[in-house]
Amino acid sequence: MDIVISNRFERSIRRISSTYREKIKEAIEELRLGTNRGKKLDGRLRDFYSLRIGPYRIIYQIFGNTIKLSDVGHRQNVYD
Repeated sequence: MDIVISNRFERSIRRISSTYREKIKEAIEELRLGTNRGKKLDGRLRDFYSLRIGPYRIIYQIFGNTIKLSDVGHRQNVYD
């Protein structure tokens, strides 16, 4: 699968510690390979999925063979 990274995702990942940043990169690679699909969200985010990495969440969408990484952040405020 192809990965597309939004500007918001790029800005948000810079604020995360390097330890978790590496784990997030590994999770993105698993996502690209199709081995981890995360959880489908509901409500106003019903078109999105969430992937858990410790206290952080990657918010993304799937369009055919493309994954768009929309945001990443702490679980307390990433869904705002």
